[in-house]
Amino acid sequence: MIFRLFIQEDFVRYVDHLRRVFVDGSALIYRDLEIWQARAKQRRQLAKLDERALSDMGISFAERDEELRKPFWQK
Repeated sequence: MIFRLFIQEDFVRYVDHLRRVFVDGSALIYRDLEIWQARAKQRRQLAKLDERALSDMGISFAERDEELRKPFWQK
């Protein structure tokens, strides 16, 4: 009986741990997806800027092209 109680307590702790990992993990995945979506949008907007707008922001064509070549998951 005592042994069974220890197993049940360990199982409950394990299930609680798995629940926290799943909830926290899915929150991190959701956050990453939002970040990636924002980067992709920012890069699409950057691609539309003309020379004057880039100059106003202090960005050269080379810097813009370098940024546009990055995949959405890369900073």
